Amino acid sequence: MPLPAGVTARGAWQWMQVFARLIEGAPGRSPHIEITRARRILVELRRKQPYDLDGGVRPPAKRLEVRVEPAAVSICVPAAGGLG
Repeated sequence: MPLPAGVTARGAWQWMQVFARLIEGAPGRSPHIEITRARRILVELRRKQPYDLDGGVRPPAKRLEVRVEPAAVSICVPAAGGLG
C-alpha cells in the first residue's frame, strides 16, 4: 500500500533538511516529514489553508479527504544497465 506523507517544513532551513533526507533516501528520518499507512485520511483545520497536492498548489480549504486506491498508478523503470 502507498505511504501517504505530510511535510511540515517551514522556511528555507527546514526545507533544506527535508530535501537532504530525500536525497539520502531516508525521508522517514526527517522531523519535518510524517509518513503513515492509511486507506483514507481526513484533515480538518480551524481556518482555510492553501495546500500542495502532487506538486500543484490548491485553493485554501478547511477540509481535505484523501483516499488511496491500490494499483491506481503504474511506474515503469528501465531494466538494470539500461541507461548508459
